[in-house]
Amino acid sequence: ACIKCERGRYGLQEAEHRKFTAANDEGCVRCPVGKQSNVEGAPSPNYCINCLAGFYTNTVGSSSCERCKGGEYSLDGAAFCETCRAGSYNNSENTKCVLCDRGKWSNTIGEISKSTCISCAPGKFSPMYGRRNECTNCSIGRYNSNSGSIFYGSCQMCLEKSYQDEEGSANCKQCPPPLTNTKKGSASCSPG
Repeated sequence: ACIKCERGRYGLQEAEHRKFTAANDEGCVRCPVGKQSNVEGAPSPNYCINCLAGFYTNTVGSSSCERCKGGEYSLDGAAFCETCRAGSYNNSENTKCVLCDRGKWSNTIGEISKSTCISCAPGKFSPMYGRRNECTNCSIGRYNSNSGSIFYGSCQMCLEKSYQDEEGSANCKQCPPPLTNTKKGSASCSPG
């Protein structure tokens, strides 16, 4: 029996009916991965159209594309979806991954929400977008009491008579009497 090529396939000549059975689809060409056709009896490869961004098909001869799962994205004509890397999350259309803002970070992959991006803790900062690991520590002799800081300049120098001997601190320590210091940004105290 001669019938039209089924959806996901096309014939080689316009409006030509091809003979095939379930075991033999001779004469009908399957659309490649990343493309689909929902037209029965499609006469040319032009009827195999790219899956839209956010969708994919990894099967030849597809009549439809599947939506990427949350935490994944795809571009136009995709054969598979990619997982959003750490430091990002996908948009609601699954068409791209959005980087965490400066002053934030995330070390988990495949996230679906901006809430995955954690503010830098006090004593830390991050000037970069899409940070994948904890924020950078303020150096010894400095502190930062704010969360979500984006610049090293937010790490203030400890004042005279105070010090900080640890990186990533939210405050300075007071020199215990009779020790003191006369220099800003000190890492220790000395006898007065």
